Amino acid sequence: MPGGSSKGGKVSKGKNDAPAPAGVLQRGVWSVDRNDRNGLKYDDAEASIKAVIPSGEFNADYSSFCEALNLVPHPQMVLNPVEPAPKPPPIEGATPAEDNEPAARIRVKNTTIDLGSRTAFFCALPTSTTCTDLCFYNAALSPSMISELAGLLEQTNVARVRIEYNFRSGAEAMDVGSEEAKG
Repeated sequence: MPGGSSKGGKVSKGKNDAPAPAGVLQRGVWSVDRNDRNGLKYDDAEASIKAVIPSGEFNADYSSFCEALNLVPHPQMVLNPVEPAPKPPPIEGATPAEDNEPAARIRVKNTTIDLGSRTAFFCALPTSTTCTDLCFYNAALSPSMISELAGLLEQTNVARVRIEYNFRSGAEAMDVGSEEAKG
């Protein structure tokens, strides 16, 4: 098994595996193939999602949705607090600027997001009371995922979304095969 070994049914972490952040349940080694093969049973997904009682804390809720959908949580779908940047001293007579610093951020960088992780993320994001910043860098987001995320934002506390270097090639760049592309 890549990234770890299995002994007696338990997955041991490889020496290069980062520990799971607080509130994130680790259920094996994440991979797109593993989640696509073993997770997200569409027949049961709606009932499984409705059974989860959100806490308002993204990491715990995301892990709960992943568990309900039989998924290993995506290792980068983690809400991390953002250290505020040092503020310059106020200028005499100037109006104080509005505080635009993010409180907490989810950053997905140089990886793909499997369908199950996307589903759990879209379920957990509206429950988060502290996530104000999303950053997707080289995450190969499909047009349908970007559209779905845009529609979801008004239900969240997210104030800033950055999608940077979102390279997709060939048929996947146009979501060929999806219902939107056929329409």
